[in-house]
Amino acid sequence: MARHHNRRSIALIGAALASVTLLAQTPAYAAAGTQPNPSGALDRIDQRDRPLDKSYSWNSTGAGVRVYVLSDGVSTTHTDFGGRASQGADLVGGTACTVYGTGVAGLVAGTKYGVAKQAQIVAIRTFKCNGLPTADRAIAGVNWVTQNAVKPAVAVLPFAVAADPALDAAVAQSIQSGVTWVVSAGNNGTDFGADACNYSPARVAGAITATQLDLTNTGNPKEVLGAGQNRGRCVDVAAPSGTTAVGGGSDENPWGIHGGHVGVTAGAAAKLLEQNPNASPATIQQLLNNDATTGRLTADSLGTPDRILFSN
Repeated sequence: MARHHNRRSIALIGAALASVTLLAQTPAYAAAGTQPNPSGALDRIDQRDRPLDKSYSWNSTGAGVRVYVLSDGVSTTHTDFGGRASQGADLVGGTACTVYGTGVAGLVAGTKYGVAKQAQIVAIRTFKCNGLPTADRAIAGVNWVTQNAVKPAVAVLPFAVAADPALDAAVAQSIQSGVTWVVSAGNNGTDFGADACNYSPARVAGAITATQLDLTNTGNPKEVLGAGQNRGRCVDVAAPSGTTAVGGGSDENPWGIHGGHVGVTAGAAAKLLEQNPNASPATIQQLLNNDATTGRLTADSLGTPDRILFSN
């Protein structure tokens, strides 16, 4: 009996060692880890202060969370998504442009460039190729997400339009349905930027509204927003943008993407939602704001909150 017991013990030990070996071979992005030499956006969000340490560390990956990206197209086969991207709906038809949408989605959940490295991307093609975003097309995309989103879910609208009550109402209804929305404060093209409270859906109280942090401002005691970025009391956080993979298939052309800060913020929201899968959008918004770095952002006359996105 003793000899039989010893063989069984050895077998159990062998199985345990095999399990350890298997875990050691699991890709680093499947759990907590550190990525050396990341893009500037990732480098900034996991630390409170400068100088940047040329690494991005995380304790969650957004696993199990779907992120719906409204854009003019996402290359779902791009290798940076590692097979985690799919087409949810094409609401316009015709030729798709995949530079912008792919770039934003890559900053959400790309293997190399993304914040939430195991979140799933669902592409919602809402705008025509090279067409300007409009409120009516945005509403169509928002309503599709409201009706079809599989939760836990984050949705991304990486632009803003002139104040539109119907778009605001659509986003508010979607939030009420349980979808966490991350939207852009907008960019009015002037040096200082305009009041985000005059733009939709940036002014929706329940949406997480992100404006862009200027990563090039390294010499000043405090950090500033990017030129032309809208600001004010309707903003939740300032977040950096960064280079991200664009193109199709295995093509990789790291570009800076307009609206990329919204993708970075959405990735942070997805990580929080992984940790709190039953949390309401209001709870995720509050957690994200509470986690933000304070005391670093230059004050402005429109009352932009002193909050810089933090996520690890």
